[in-house]
Amino acid sequence: MDALRLIVLVIPALVSATDTWAPHYISCDGFPDGFHEAGCWGKAVCVKGQPVVTQCAADQMYDYVADTCVSRSQQLGSTSCNIAIDCSKETTGRHADVGDGCKSYHICMAGAYFGRMYCPPRTIFNEALQVCDYPGNTPAPCGPHAGGYSVTPAGPWPEYTQIIG
Repeated sequence: MDALRLIVLVIPALVSATDTWAPHYISCDGFPDGFHEAGCWGKAVCVKGQPVVTQCAADQMYDYVADTCVSRSQQLGSTSCNIAIDCSKETTGRHADVGDGCKSYHICMAGAYFGRMYCPPRTIFNEALQVCDYPGNTPAPCGPHAGGYSVTPAGPWPEYTQIIG
């Protein structure tokens, strides 16, 4: 009987723990507390060097503006999760989604689509540097910046994403 009680207590704890994991590895090493990343799967924030993840259920997607998970059947202007991207002719890396004003970007690897990610508030995706950046620092087609950069982009970085079906 004690073994049965142990199972009844442990299984819910395991289920709730797995509900908080992102579909790929997230590290807060070197990042300040606050917003870290968001995608159709949910969002991650850094708190005292640890990622705190909110992952949406399989039939939901993360709405960036509302900051909550919503039904995938909803067509929200702030979330483009229902739109598949054809990566067959795109290079491996991150690509700005010009249709939403570059507030998000999608990831392509070897011709396969690996998902959409959202930039933190008040930033847009800078393809030249492969990071979310302030609009004034971002070149066309997303921003007005016309000058060069004195740094070399570090990307594209390898993404470790589990496809959830």
